[in-house]
Amino acid sequence: MASQTVEPSHPFCPEKEPARVPAECRLSVVVTSRNDDHGGDMLRRFRIFADGLLEQANRHDLTGELVVVEWNPPPGPRLADALGLRARSHHFPIRFLEVPPAAHRRFPNADAIPLFQMIAKNVGIRRARGELVLATNPDLLFSDALIEHLARAPIAHDAMLRIDRTDVAAHVPEGASLEERLAWCDAHVLRIHTRRGTLPPGARILTSFDWRRLRAWLGAHVGSLGRRAAHALRGPDPLRAAARALGRTARRAPGAAAAVLRLALLQLAKLLDAGPAVHTNGCGDFTLLSRERWLALEGYPELPLWSMHLDSLLCYMAVASGAEQRILRSPARLYHVEHGRSWVALDASERLSTFARTPWLDVGLLQELWTRMRRERRPIRTNGADWGLGDLALAETVIVGGERTRTMGVVPVAAGTSGSAAA
Repeated sequence: MASQTVEPSHPFCPEKEPARVPAECRLSVVVTSRNDDHGGDMLRRFRIFADGLLEQANRHDLTGELVVVEWNPPPGPRLADALGLRARSHHFPIRFLEVPPAAHRRFPNADAIPLFQMIAKNVGIRRARGELVLATNPDLLFSDALIEHLARAPIAHDAMLRIDRTDVAAHVPEGASLEERLAWCDAHVLRIHTRRGTLPPGARILTSFDWRRLRAWLGAHVGSLGRRAAHALRGPDPLRAAARALGRTARRAPGAAAAVLRLALLQLAKLLDAGPAVHTNGCGDFTLLSRERWLALEGYPELPLWSMHLDSLLCYMAVASGAEQRILRSPARLYHVEHGRSWVALDASERLSTFARTPWLDVGLLQELWTRMRRERRPIRTNGADWGLGDLALAETVIVGGERTRTMGVVPVAAGTSGSAAA
């Protein structure tokens, strides 16, 4: 399809001399946001994220770029103007790509979901320049050890890098030095999202389980549902059998009850380490692949849904394509700043309300897709040739060393659709 140009909904004045973007680019960090105060104090959290990243890139000589996809921006200042960033870098520019409301309205459910997070990240992934591409979110801090690893470790083109996410209290001191902010995070941990489950600080991961006691408890206390699950637990593969039994029950249950059953089942599967151990817990905040593998996978599945589980689906796709999962360990740490719309911060009624008003990928279907991909040893394909709005030229604002350029006509790179990664 021929490239189109979508006019930005914000006044645009090109400057005479474009900011000089360095040719070398090891790492592209891709995020998406809009200036709508999502979760409260959004601009403050974004500043903490971006200032910290640029300062650490300077400290560790990390060449790269921060790609910010500003999706469906509301009226008012754009992020490049509103953030007021302090840190500057000559070898880690910031690229703001604007996806105007007209492009957003191309997708179903546009009225219910103002920002399609994974489709927006695809916009940045497809236009990324780095050898490595990290899909993440703008409310995080990286430990120095993590940035040093990203700057120094050999590039693994056939690996998927993941890391546990550490949630910290909301009030990270913005005016403090980077060292003080990281120390503050270490002292204010709320929970840790590991491959086996979400744990409070200092908790031990479950390594064994008494199936006999569970069967007895289910049969005695949970009625017919418990008896069916208890019967399923007698087989050689108890968790998978229980999953089938609960899945059948969930299909007959009302919508909200089905959602709760399947979410509980997913968490139990992670906790008991059942099946191939893909680390999907909090994966929307840190999934790193080589640029070539992202392109071969065609990014995240572009389903016009709430982002929940779409990030997990991508991780399953990457592993099915042959990517080796590597989980980074301490002292490499990823800190997530708590906010009002964080899923783990919502109570049960707020979560059910979210399910009721927002279309999302059912966890039972997610597990079925993973089972199929694992069996066939290849990822699913849902995207067309224009994934990541590949048919559109978008307005871009580039900040390098504090100098700013705004241009039109950014055409995405050609995205390969063949290769071993997407057999």
